[in-house]
Formats: sequence, C-alpha cells, structure tokens
Amino acid sequence: MGPFIIALFSFGLRLFHLGLPKGLVFDEVYYVGGARELLHYGVEAKSSGPEFIVHPPVGKWCIALGIKLFGDHEFGWRISVAVAGALTIYLVGRIAKRLFVSSTMSVDRISVSGPQSSAGILGISSNTNMGGWKFNPRGVVLFSAVFIVVVKIIDIVINRKLI
Repeated sequence: MGPFIIALFSFGLRLFHLGLPKGLVFDEVYYVGGARELLHYGVEAKSSGPEFIVHPPVGKWCIALGIKLFGDHEFGWRISVAVAGALTIYLVGRIAKRLFVSSTMSVDRISVSGPQSSAGILGISSNTNMGGWKFNPRGVVLFSAVFIVVVKIIDIVINRKLI
C-alpha cells in the first residue's frame, strides 16, 4: 500500500504545473519532433526523406501517445513521462518491499549451520537482529516523501523567484 500512495503522491506533484515552462525544454527539442514524425509518417523521417536517428525511440513513442491523447502542447508532451515516473516509483517500492520485508530475504532470518556456525563465523541465529539494526521501509518511504516535497517547494520558490 505504501509504494502506491507514494507513487500517487509523486504523480500529483508532477501534474502540478506540468505544462510549465512553455515551449520545448532540453531534449524535448529532439523527442517531440521525433514523436510528431512518428504520428505523421509512422516512422522518424522528414518530408524530404529519412533522417539520421540518434535518440532512442521509446521516449518518442511515449510522447507520441501523450500528443495523441492530450494534444500537441506542453501537457501532452510531458504527461506520459509523468505517468512513467510514477509507475517507476511504484515498481521500485514494490521491489524494495519484497527484498527487505519478505520473511525469506530479511536479515533477521539468516541462519547458518555447520562448521562456520559452530566456529562463530557467519553464525546469525533466527533471533538475532544485527545488533538491534533492522531495515525499516516505512522510514525510507517517509524520508522519500518528505524529500520530494522539500525539493518541489524549493523548485517552486526558485522558479517563482519568491526569495
């Protein structure tokens, strides 16, 4: 449930002023043009013929989908990337939860039998908690949420020149 809430929250933050700044920014110059060509010709090509393709196509496909669904403007160019970012946050959260909370993968369940254990090497019983340390995914999620909010506030303050 935690990764979903964080992903939803981050998606909401990304939607806030998604159409700003106006115009093409950074690599959008290449990706949006390529996406427009994909929509118009079905391939990346100028009207005069084929062109040298440098940037990978997946980003152009995503932007083309956004243009097709929402129109050829800033919001349409950026919405698919915002969705992909939120989906990535959700998937990484699920993977982290599976790695660090699963009873088969958690550190406090490791138990080694045999000569190493009897010699005291790598001997971690099922009751040991690594000296009281245990990974806390809720702490990571809370830290990530606070970090995202702080960075977004700083971004708004700097871009609005409120300082």
